[in-house]
Amino acid sequence: FIDKLIKKNELGQPFRLSDHQREILRLAFAFDSDGRLPYDTILYSCIKKSGKTTLNGAITLAWGFTQEAPNEILILANDLEQTLARVFRTMEGIIQHNPELQREAEVQSRTIYLANGTTVTAISGDYAGAAGSNHGLVSYDELWGYASEASTRLWEELTPVPTRRNSIRLVTTYAGFEGESRLLWDLYRQVVSKDEHPEGQGERLHPELPIYCNRESRILCYWDHQPRMVWQTQEYYASQKRTLRPGTYLRLHEN
Repeated sequence: FIDKLIKKNELGQPFRLSDHQREILRLAFAFDSDGRLPYDTILYSCIKKSGKTTLNGAITLAWGFTQEAPNEILILANDLEQTLARVFRTMEGIIQHNPELQREAEVQSRTIYLANGTTVTAISGDYAGAAGSNHGLVSYDELWGYASEASTRLWEELTPVPTRRNSIRLVTTYAGFEGESRLLWDLYRQVVSKDEHPEGQGERLHPELPIYCNRESRILCYWDHQPRMVWQTQEYYASQKRTLRPGTYLRLHEN
């Protein structure tokens, strides 16, 4: 779907998946013969400016156009966002710059209506009206910013539903703050292996890429510390290291 229909990103620039992204998506979306996925939660975590929000938007659009229509998709804004969630704005841009998608979608202020009957709705992190939804996908961007009790309760409320063949949570983020980003911290420890963190409860899936899973909890995680995009140059990181506090540099640029 992404290769065929998403040729430009939200800024109108040429777009294609990188090789490592393809490998992650191959493992994360390994449908069985009944069309079921092995995971309910997919956590994609890498360093800043690795294109993770664009990837979230592309995956969410692919899901909306291809999975169990009419479907219900929710896009969550975190505690720090004052306007619409970034993923929603990214999806709006992708639709605008890819004509085949534009013909099949109507974008309104907080909802995207797809021609197949699926709706994509942006809601805030303290939204209390999500109970009872029949969602096929809930998208979270920068989960480290979900720090309030209200956002944690919403995470717990929006668990995958049993009334759909697949109901998943898609998370894109980089690392948070110890003692503050408890939701992300607990998820991280649950899924990574002990070679990533001594308290890890998961297993590593890939010999080269840092992809992990917890099969019992149905979570897949990609948690990377390395720059893999062409624009992430040594000169850029040298400049960032000179200007940022050490702890900030480690969180943003080494994840």
